[in-house]
Amino acid sequence: MQQTQYYFKALFISLLLAAPAVAGTIAHPTPRDPLLDGGDTTACAAGVDYAAGADATGHPVVPADVGAVPVPVPDAIAMPLNTGRRRQAGDSPYVVLDGRKLEPLLNPKPCK
Repeated sequence: MQQTQYYFKALFISLLLAAPAVAGTIAHPTPRDPLLDGGDTTACAAGVDYAAGADATGHPVVPADVGAVPVPVPDAIAMPLNTGRRRQAGDSPYVVLDGRKLEPLLNPKPCK
């Protein structure tokens, strides 16, 4: 019986030591996934699949934002948080968003 326990312990320890060697390494890094990393942050940084003023076949088109006015953004925006519990009116926690940080997202500078 003791001999069986000894062999079992020896097998367990050898598997424990061999595990890192069997795991190996990553040979090639994983390519970027635009759905997971957010992709390009501005239209100016878009890849070759985006070309302003042209449709998918390369014919010229009028840009979609011709004559667009900037979106007015307040200095601060207070948004109630939904905690999943029913609360009385005015009793929910709020988060305040900085309008100055939202401005470049809502009104980006035009590409050159």
